[in-house]
Amino acid sequence: MINRLLTIKNNRSFFLFGPRQTGKTTYINRQIEGKKALAINLFLSSEYAKFLTNPQSFEHELDYAILQQQVTTIFIDEIQRIPELLNIVHVFIEKYKNVHFIISGSSARKLKREGANMLAGRALSYKMHPFSYEEIQSRSPALNDILAFGLIPPVFLSPNKEDKIEMLRSYINTFIHEEIEVEARIRRLDSFFRFLQVAGHENGNILNFSKIGKDVGTNYNTVKDYFQILEDCLIGFFLYPFVRSKRKRISKHPKFYFFDTGVVRAITKRLTVTLTPLDPDYGHLFEHFVILEIMKLADNNRLDLDLSYFRTEKGMEIDLVIETPDRQLIACEIKSTSSPTSEHLNALRYFQKDHPNSKCYLISNIVRPQQIDGINIIPWQQISAMFIPLASN
Repeated sequence: MINRLLTIKNNRSFFLFGPRQTGKTTYINRQIEGKKALAINLFLSSEYAKFLTNPQSFEHELDYAILQQQVTTIFIDEIQRIPELLNIVHVFIEKYKNVHFIISGSSARKLKREGANMLAGRALSYKMHPFSYEEIQSRSPALNDILAFGLIPPVFLSPNKEDKIEMLRSYINTFIHEEIEVEARIRRLDSFFRFLQVAGHENGNILNFSKIGKDVGTNYNTVKDYFQILEDCLIGFFLYPFVRSKRKRISKHPKFYFFDTGVVRAITKRLTVTLTPLDPDYGHLFEHFVILEIMKLADNNRLDLDLSYFRTEKGMEIDLVIETPDRQLIACEIKSTSSPTSEHLNALRYFQKDHPNSKCYLISNIVRPQQIDGINIIPWQQISAMFIPLASN
């Protein structure tokens, strides 16, 4: 059993969102073990059909469980399938103060579209990611395997390479059918599938929606909508360029990262290619992996960090800029090299000159930490150390 680092308050109702197969249900089942609980899985056809056609039966079942069976915890899985049930949940939270609701979902698309009741002030919200390195480091996983196949729990736990490949292929097919065709209501799946492959190849690049539209055979607005669907379905996220003004930041060209390196390789049909440090994709996957790890650390520790990338007009770039709630800046350049040189620090020096109070790190594949020109160079395995002072605040 792998213990997850996400910590949730047991005395509050909460939402838990995350992509499919990241371990939400397993995590929640552990949370409710030993409690008087009712579990309702809307992914089951029978439950879905019953409550969709007769929402009042949902209300009757909750009343019976609470009043007759003394249930104090109610777990509702895949809430995005029937968002209207949240109105009933709202009423029950107000009615029964000693009852806690645990609500999970693998897509925010339908909740957003239908203006669902998100129980403001009555339920906390958490996010479940695939495994983080901290969670699985005791198993001594090889970095190459992490980059090649990612950290979605069932994929990581499979001991067989061929099984990992088939599971990731199946994941993409399932995602397209269940999340996109059903939840996002896309009429032309052929156009979206072409877009998805292009988006995979553009992972971590600055996006040019017009160019991608030409490659896919569609237009600028459709491409923007497609990327928004990916974000709403929790399959990836935008990373915007760093500027002090948040309003100006949104107007700039973002990057887009998928939520798992194995998923990207599945989308781009590179799963059967043996990954080595000499592979052209290796550096991009390493950068992608480190950014995902930092995002997991931030979410698991509830750090409220603002993540962006930095790029000058002349093309000098820093992979990740982290801004804390008290406006402290942490600039991270990410290189897969095991032999960093002074040249790798040029962008960090430039940034530090403009922001002298910032902390700058080069995250790489070295064995032990070192310093060059006063800039810290750390092994990727030690990135959590950057956040220890923040987590203790």
